[in-house]
Amino acid sequence: MKTRSWAHNALIVGLSLGFLLTGCTPPETQNTQQTSQENQGARDLSGATKAEAYSGSPKDRYAKAGERYKELNAFYVGVQRDIHAGTWQDSPTHSGVTPTEGYNSGMKLDGDGQGDDGSADSYTFWLSRFYTPDEPVAQVLERTVEDWRRRGWDVKEKVPGSHRFATTTPEGYWLDIKVKGAGTIALRAYSPVFWGSYDELLAAVAERRDAEDEAKAPGTVFNRDPKTKQASLKPGVYRPFPAWDAVPTT
Repeated sequence: MKTRSWAHNALIVGLSLGFLLTGCTPPETQNTQQTSQENQGARDLSGATKAEAYSGSPKDRYAKAGERYKELNAFYVGVQRDIHAGTWQDSPTHSGVTPTEGYNSGMKLDGDGQGDDGSADSYTFWLSRFYTPDEPVAQVLERTVEDWRRRGWDVKEKVPGSHRFATTTPEGYWLDIKVKGAGTIALRAYSPVFWGSYDELLAAVAERRDAEDEAKAPGTVFNRDPKTKQASLKPGVYRPFPAWDAVPTT
């Protein structure tokens, strides 16, 4: 994609708010496709109601979550490559395989929140990558925003002059691109929100992630910078979803 100037003003890049590496949620963002349903029987973007999502075996529910994690990565890889096909740095604290609460993501399902026992009843996955371009970051932001708008996505600057732009795609993926520090591009994405027990999924993922870490399972070990704790990865390289069989079950 060729660099174009803004229609009226050059994009002036300055320091932006620090990018939170843990506990990030896309504030003030809602997926209207997910909030347009009635409270009772509301369906997520997979077409499932809460009751349907809670049916089946724990293994089946885990497998569905794993597919959603892979789908998010497939989407994210395409967006990454369009921005920069070379190396990116991953998050030093978040591998992407662990979910976060759906009700707290800013893309809330109607009727969503916490269950009667206080547990979250939906979940989402999120990813983040960083790179420092050779060209001015203003050009990267400009080119990316223009590309997203050509796709028909409604792109908005979160706060005028913040140099942080966000959009929600028709498929329900939430994207955010911003400048971190003096010249690093930060790209973040959330999957759609899906019905399901967040606590159950988090516990299952964490247990299997830790087991695979201990076993040094394929795809879990990356060379990390000793100072930043970040790995340099090309688009398409990411940690696989932990295998269900990583932990023996009865």
